[in-house]
Amino acid sequence: MEIQCKAHSEPLSLLRELAQGLYAHMNSNHRAYCMSKHYDNLVMWAKYAGNHSGYCLEVANEGPLFTLAYDVAYVDDLPFMDITDPEDRGPYTFFKHSRWSGEEEVRIGGLNFSGNPMVKFDPHSLRRIILGPRMSEENEKKIREWAEQREPNLHVVKAYFDDFDLKMKLPPRFCHPFSLPYPYVVD
Repeated sequence: MEIQCKAHSEPLSLLRELAQGLYAHMNSNHRAYCMSKHYDNLVMWAKYAGNHSGYCLEVANEGPLFTLAYDVAYVDDLPFMDITDPEDRGPYTFFKHSRWSGEEEVRIGGLNFSGNPMVKFDPHSLRRIILGPRMSEENEKKIREWAEQREPNLHVVKAYFDDFDLKMKLPPRFCHPFSLPYPYVVD
């Protein structure tokens, strides 16, 4: 990362410019792959899956990429990060403010992709797709058609909201086809 020095009349202006440069560098060279531990996390579905109209990818917690997965720590005071050191990604990627603790997030972070935004993992790691209860029929049809063409076979199941228990659930025959505690990706 290159920082050009200019005359600044206000320290806040300099700090803002440094932060923007650091963000641009981090965004073009580093990635964080974010997951949740539970497919039925209503907070994640509401925030990141179009208010229950998206989908959740269940992936096996195995392979070289997942050896870099860590639970996010939720804290009131975020750790110090040296913005003058482009290599200081440290544990910062694995911390979030305690306000977000309901997400129960797991991350693979700080990976240097040198400008390549693609993350590759073994397609056999994808175990099933869980459709949100509010997904449109059109999107559900597209996903099911895609899954039918895939080898190995990919399970697609539509979740429902149980009004009595106030929980997201799967039809009983789809509850636990794999003994995988996490991770899930909600999109």
